Amino acid sequence: MAENRWLDPRCSLLDIPSNIDGNFIELGDGRLMSMVGNRQAFGTPIEGISVSDDDGKTWSTPRPIHEGAESGPPACGVLIRTREGVCIAVYAGREGFFWDWDEESGEAAANVRADVWSARSLDEGETWIDHHRILDGYCGALMNIIQTSSGTVVAPVPIFLRDPDRHESSVYTTVDQGVTWTRSNIVDLGDHGHHGGVDEGAIEEMEDGRLLMLMRTNWDQLWEAISGDDGRSWRTVRPSGLDRVDDADALLDPWVMHGELHTLDVDGELLGALAQPLGCPENAFG
Repeated sequence: MAENRWLDPRCSLLDIPSNIDGNFIELGDGRLMSMVGNRQAFGTPIEGISVSDDDGKTWSTPRPIHEGAESGPPACGVLIRTREGVCIAVYAGREGFFWDWDEESGEAAANVRADVWSARSLDEGETWIDHHRILDGYCGALMNIIQTSSGTVVAPVPIFLRDPDRHESSVYTTVDQGVTWTRSNIVDLGDHGHHGGVDEGAIEEMEDGRLLMLMRTNWDQLWEAISGDDGRSWRTVRPSGLDRVDDADALLDPWVMHGELHTLDVDGELLGALAQPLGCPENAFG
């Protein structure tokens, strides 16, 4: 993969710990913050939040988001610092996590679980409040989180459905800086399998204010969904025309872009430069 990597000459690779793989947010004083989760193995003890005061060269010892939280430490998650200065964490908790798939029956175990939790900080991550579960079930992976131009915070949260067993996409939104969350309709394209359906959604806002969500599939291309109401509903769902890749988030995330550049035309609007991704880490849960 390295020989095919394209790197903008303005950028340089950072030698950072393997368990700090983004996303990254900039705090009010210029420090960087990342959630330290272990996407390689859930059995490895992990912490929570790590901070860098030298542009990512070195990182502080991770500290929990919430001491004694029912969720346990994060398995994977996303962070955002809103324009109002509130840090919001959305993450899958390691406590109670379980995944098992029976190839013969083509079904997941009855007790698969990866709940999703939210917490927020009003003091740049020093303390966290309003910690609560927003999804009781199984979430395949959390890829990104954004704040729209109107102020709504939007996070794609996949959900595992049964009969037949598959992953599908939903989106959680908050208009009160992470105090409460509302789930959208579920984008359900059917399919069957441990990676069946549409999963690992990643969202960006387009120039006209609509939201575009790209979703990974097992088919020959990514699918896209469009929302005209800040992520509360997704009524336009269709093939994107982009070849299938390991995860949709890498197409929208400048931290991991490389390779041949592309542009994505959505209803005549050029979203921007996209690139073939590095792909998600091996054994990412889901």
